[in-house]
Amino acid sequence: MALRAVAAGTSRRELLQELRFYVGDVAAATVVASNLTDTEARQVQRLFDGRPRGPVADSDRLLFLKTAVQSSPCTPDQATFDRSRLLRIINFNGHSCPRPKLLQDQEGLGRQLQEWQGLFPLALINHACLANVTFIFIEDTVFVRAGKELEPGTELLTSYIKVFASLSERQAALDRYHMSCCCPRCQLEETICREPSGGASVSEFLAEIELSRAAVESARTFSMGCSESEMLTRLFLRVAETEASAKKAAAVLQVGFLILAAMAFDAYATVATLAHTLECLCEAASARARMSEMCEEISPFGPDHVRWALGRLEALLRAEKAGEVGVDLGAAEAQTYARQVVQSAFGEGGDLWQIFARAAGVEVEHLAEPTHEAPRGAARLSTG
Repeated sequence: MALRAVAAGTSRRELLQELRFYVGDVAAATVVASNLTDTEARQVQRLFDGRPRGPVADSDRLLFLKTAVQSSPCTPDQATFDRSRLLRIINFNGHSCPRPKLLQDQEGLGRQLQEWQGLFPLALINHACLANVTFIFIEDTVFVRAGKELEPGTELLTSYIKVFASLSERQAALDRYHMSCCCPRCQLEETICREPSGGASVSEFLAEIELSRAAVESARTFSMGCSESEMLTRLFLRVAETEASAKKAAAVLQVGFLILAAMAFDAYATVATLAHTLECLCEAASARARMSEMCEEISPFGPDHVRWALGRLEALLRAEKAGEVGVDLGAAEAQTYARQVVQSAFGEGGDLWQIFARAAGVEVEHLAEPTHEAPRGAARLSTG
């Protein structure tokens, strides 16, 4: 089943009633079943459980559910759940509802808690590696935010997997769901990787991608045989060369170069992490700015986008505070950009902006009143 965009004017209450479904501990599958309403039970039965549909097993039956097929009375098989099937449904369709980082820090636990698992009708939204919506969790409620204006009738698509993984990694991850992805991004990558076309520019780009991946692996295993500072320099140069080749290939293929550059996302992420560790804050901010741009193209206003936008701001503010040379880099612009990303992801509330900024290490005194000015510079917001 495909979920599609609804026309503007649908009330917030109607949307919340439709979206909020049920949150419960995975271990309490029996309790889950016994508390489902008729409508909820029918929705759960429609969710994918990882196996071909067949009759309910005679053994290990769960409690009878009060479900009914609207067109005819339900049979015992239609009205009951097998415990193992329900657990499989939760495994394939459940979404973790993490607790806010600030609350975790206050408890001194020092780790990400994901104690709760939710089953939502939104699990029916199909996957694409080039998604147009993202899930946002606030406590036990899930919201769907679109990355751009969607025409009524447009199918809503989200990513079930790590959106910036390589094509082969994404395909392997999707095997878990017994599915494949044929979105424009996957088709493009598969075409240029398996049936290279576009001449020397595309071949050069593919070679640069392999060199970037090799450099990242060497950095992760500390096998470059050099200091961390020299490692950062080499990685930075490698990223620059890969990006230059991506622009040439994109011109030949007539696609946006960020879609191609995202194939080397791990290299950008490694540069950002290493630069941050070495207190090379300008370099860290530059890498995070480019990563934010990639998020705009591939997964706008999702958790990754929020993370990198705030990370860029945090690096620039620290550089500014340290008096780093040449830091007239646009911390104010980065602040405007980060605020707009957070507001686009979570809504207009100023409190949310402050919560997520604090969670990213951004000092509260740097937060100005919300503005809706379009940011300019290294990272920009897509308008269409």
